[in-house]
Amino acid sequence: VIHMGINGPISNDYFYKIKASRKINTEDFIKYKIGIKKEISLNQILNIFIINSEKKVGIEVSFSKIL
Repeated sequence: VIHMGINGPISNDYFYKIKASRKINTEDFIKYKIGIKKEISLNQILNIFIINSEKKVGIEVSFSKIL
């Protein structure tokens, strides 16, 4: 399996993360996960991801609050 990824800031409050992987010993498709993170305040974070799996694509939304 080979994994590749990159992340960094878009602006002061927005960050991105892109991950991809593929099996190299068999014929396989590339799996990926693309994420955007927004820091709403010092202790609140909103994440939105686009994820693929073979023939499907999904969206994940999460909200985190640091106590």
